[in-house]
Amino acid sequence: MRQKGILLTFIVFAVLFLIVLIVSLSFSSLIDINKELSYSNIDESTSKNISNPYDLSYFIFGYKGFLSILTNNSLNFIIFSLFWVYLLPLFFSFFGLFLLIFIFTLIIHNIRRDYKYQFAKRVGKWGMYVTFFILLAFAFISIILFSFLEVEFKKIQALKDKFDNEFFDTFSAISLLRVLAKGYIFGINYENVGSILGDDFNYALLVVSLVFGTIFLPTVGIMFVVFSSIWIATFISSRNSSHSKFRMWLKNIRIDSKREFYSLILKNIWLWIVAASFIITIISPGLVHPYNDGFQITLTVISIIIVPLVFIPLIIGMSRVVKIRRFNYNLLMFLQIMILIFTVILLQLTIWILFKEEIQVHSSVSSLIPFATITSSVFAEFGFVKLQQR
Repeated sequence: MRQKGILLTFIVFAVLFLIVLIVSLSFSSLIDINKELSYSNIDESTSKNISNPYDLSYFIFGYKGFLSILTNNSLNFIIFSLFWVYLLPLFFSFFGLFLLIFIFTLIIHNIRRDYKYQFAKRVGKWGMYVTFFILLAFAFISIILFSFLEVEFKKIQALKDKFDNEFFDTFSAISLLRVLAKGYIFGINYENVGSILGDDFNYALLVVSLVFGTIFLPTVGIMFVVFSSIWIATFISSRNSSHSKFRMWLKNIRIDSKREFYSLILKNIWLWIVAASFIITIISPGLVHPYNDGFQITLTVISIIIVPLVFIPLIIGMSRVVKIRRFNYNLLMFLQIMILIFTVILLQLTIWILFKEEIQVHSSVSSLIPFATITSSVFAEFGFVKLQQR
């Protein structure tokens, strides 16, 4: 077993996940839920259904946003909510991904018969393809359903009153209605919230939207990750060889002239795709938003500063080719695309999850932009590794 990189990455995310979990559980015991409810200015009809810091943190994140917690709540609750609602799921996702890759790599590495290896490869490859397209279809259906649902929500005067006639979207409304339905997402029905939504509300649309958004989409997403992990394991495993196919691929192309380097850059459509996703991320929500407060201005400044930093590998490559020093093109581009992917993921998730109330756009926009940019970025890395013409 020579996949030290996968093992090290898995260990790093495992440690980060455990640290965040321990910090979250430690701070939860320090929180006075009654004081935090009073700090949060939540009306009695809602607060009576919240009895612990876990429910409160999820509720405020969805109902208002993290900036509201920063403004109104105690330091203990700020740290707890940030770690529990945002960092814990984020690190758990990466931990789970690399755990699956590590396990499947061990399994693939110990396969001796070639037909079993080829079978595992086909299962991973075609399972990844099929679930990817199903995931795309379900994601677009979910976005459309939630968009229609937001239109329905904004017709309800009682909901507008709950939000003091200020901006809210589908996710804010569902966060509120879930608490009013005593914490159950599928308890959002006429019996529990009919007094707010009324008799004429489209409850069928609500149920279908919740089924797609909370059952179908996550299930297919998990299946996609599992099949992708199998395919990745077949590619990085050093089975029957001193080096894996992936390691050999990284060393495949060596550049020793400016003309060759610039020609490969121009022809690398996958780099352009992930760069376009990054630029879209910088534009929206990085630059296109109301400039009403210090946070929004800070967001713009950070977005501008990030631009040159993420292209450091490309800049290094240009400097080496100018000095006529040979280097591995595939390795350079792989690192460049990975940096862009992680930047897109972190920016999109951080802004839309933590600070969505500051952007104030329709839920279709806050769903479509992160999904499209993250998906296209990840697909670009796959395309560069698997489909790039040499």
